Amino acid sequence: MSRTPPALATPKVLRWARLSMNLPMEEVARRMKKQPSDIEAWERGEAYPTYNQLEILAYSIYKRPIAFFFFPDAPEEEDIVSSFRTLPEGEVNNLPPRIHYLLRKAKSYQICLSELYDSERRTKGRTTAHLRSYSSSSARIMAKTIRSYLGIGIEEQLEWKNEEAAFKQWRKALSESGVYVFKDSFKATTKGSQPSPLSSFCLDDPEYPIIYINNNNSITRQSFSLFHELAHILRNTSGIEYRGYPDSGSTFDSRELEVFCNRFASLFLVPMEDFRRRMTNFDVNDISVSRLGSLYKVSREVILRRLLDEGKISNDYYDSRRTEWSADSQTQGTGGDYYLTKLSYLDEHYTEAVFRCYYQGTISVEQAAFYLDIKVNNLPKLEQYFLELSTEKR
Repeated sequence: MSRTPPALATPKVLRWARLSMNLPMEEVARRMKKQPSDIEAWERGEAYPTYNQLEILAYSIYKRPIAFFFFPDAPEEEDIVSSFRTLPEGEVNNLPPRIHYLLRKAKSYQICLSELYDSERRTKGRTTAHLRSYSSSSARIMAKTIRSYLGIGIEEQLEWKNEEAAFKQWRKALSESGVYVFKDSFKATTKGSQPSPLSSFCLDDPEYPIIYINNNNSITRQSFSLFHELAHILRNTSGIEYRGYPDSGSTFDSRELEVFCNRFASLFLVPMEDFRRRMTNFDVNDISVSRLGSLYKVSREVILRRLLDEGKISNDYYDSRRTEWSADSQTQGTGGDYYLTKLSYLDEHYTEAVFRCYYQGTISVEQAAFYLDIKVNNLPKLEQYFLELSTEKR
């Protein structure tokens, strides 16, 4: 029986791919069912993986095209740390491998967007330039102004059916204003892995700012994260939001900015004028707080913070109830339809742009599959789902 020939992957590219994912050698060895010494030998050029092993490394662990590993040198990539100039470098470097992967994925979406939208095809009016003109305002003024710009009044918000409908409307409004919103599970894919402490992140860009939401969080937490990250973008910064509101939300030195972003999000979702009107003769208890949360389609935690800001509750009451209710911020995935999930994770306008260019013949089927992060043979099924959903919305 002949032995499987080795895949002559470039050793320093193998090492670069592992380090770029912030993965220790022992973790790679465990997932490959090998010894750490085997991985070390591959990275030294003393041995080589088989092609099947290289496929697992490339697609399942390092999340890179397999062709990368035959390059003579590691491909140049923009240092992700440079996108977060307000955060200490050590904090970003210590993020879990799953988050490093999603950060790179967000970067690739920005590149894809720049390729899909040239100067002739760019959708008219989809720019954040006007939104950013209010970045020097206070959180209250900025929240009020941005709500007016998006054209969603409090009356409309209160009429939405539930929290899920609210998130969809907020997401749609941001996407139509030039902010691309993607979702994914921030939880590591390994069995028994713990929930991610991150709620969201954003990558700022003059043309294609991106917000990435942790789909493992409750839907009310996701809505809050939308506007926390929007505040970062309006301030022309990229940001990473940790779970907790607002005092435990960040361990970074950029405390003042994080507090501002949290305040903006809470004032946006629960406008001051309407909230103060409802505070007349308001009796604070668990039931009344829950009712207000349901009314505004936000978490009880957001209502608690607004009550604290208005001097209606003490810090002790706020801390005790927030601690008890913080467990509500995480949800467990239940699986579901792969194609529906894929479309729900992708920004709607981004997906439309990909299919539009595909139909116009400006990109190939392979490019369309790459842009949508899907295998070529799965593209027709995704297209079918996309067209059915588009028809339902008309």
